[in-house]
Amino acid sequence: MHKALLICCFCGALTSCTAVQSAVFYTNRAAFNAAHASVLNFEGFEANFFNDSSQAFAGFTVSETNEANAGKLLYQLRNFGLEGLSNAFTEGTGAIGLTEQPTSKANFSFHSAINAFGIDITASRAGTMTVGGDVSTTITVADANSPFFFGVIDFSGTFSNITFAHDFSKPQATVNVGWDAADYGLISAVPEPSALAMWGLVGVIGLMIARRPRCIVVA
Repeated sequence: MHKALLICCFCGALTSCTAVQSAVFYTNRAAFNAAHASVLNFEGFEANFFNDSSQAFAGFTVSETNEANAGKLLYQLRNFGLEGLSNAFTEGTGAIGLTEQPTSKANFSFHSAINAFGIDITASRAGTMTVGGDVSTTITVADANSPFFFGVIDFSGTFSNITFAHDFSKPQATVNVGWDAADYGLISAVPEPSALAMWGLVGVIGLMIARRPRCIVVA
């Protein structure tokens, strides 16, 4: 006596979609806010400070690294305006600025691990900016002295360090960069957008299978 066996399998739809990038980058603050839907910590850089090589805030420290001249080139822009950063103030009256040289980076070191960070950035020159540390991407600086938004959410892990370095491929001695209106924190685990789409597809497949006539096994 022979037995027939029917196996309905759609595991391939799962395994083929699980390799997703956990860090998602945003160029629009509204989209960034919608993606995390949480209350994050906020830093408006309103505190007064003198130019220095590092400056501590409530949830992170900003420092200059790989500075060729070992200078104190971090500034409170309200007190010390840097050329090409007159529009860097996107919230309140304060912002932090850095004069970057070809080897230098701005280092944001968070006091505890986070998985969401967003900030307004302004540069005195157009070009590209490399984001490093615990994440990795490249930003296009379309216009000089024109604020733009950078955001990142890690949907499956955390990070504690982000660096910014302007591209010095063109001959120039320095580039001034300003930052304002930083949102940061550890948000509840939420599905990454492509994961939502994947599970939606699985749900449709499951519904189609459930509605199919049952298979009759003939002995």
